[in-house]
Amino acid sequence: MFYSTAKDIWAGYCGAENYLESESVEIGSDVWIGARSIILDGVKIGDGAIVAAGSVVTENVDPYAIVGGVPAKLIRRRFSPEVEAMLVNEAWWDLSDEDLKRAVQLGKFSMEIE
Repeated sequence: MFYSTAKDIWAGYCGAENYLESESVEIGSDVWIGARSIILDGVKIGDGAIVAAGSVVTENVDPYAIVGGVPAKLIRRRFSPEVEAMLVNEAWWDLSDEDLKRAVQLGKFSMEIE
């Protein structure tokens, strides 16, 4: 018999602690996910990642990676390792509007995209 936390019908011979219905998906900041993509249970998508439309993501996606396909595979990195490290360390998505405007004016986030 099975136990379901999603259905209130009945519980069989095992309790909720023995049956995991689904794991949570973690999606980082500044992530773009294309239309009709499927992300499986338990997958973590890192900050700044891009998931191509129609992809099936079966494994964790590194920060600033571009993935696509069925199953999703690495297409390329968005930035150089140095730029990725700067973006991760700065966590610009946590800045206030004023701090972000000031940083842009100072040229802190001006970079060449590969």
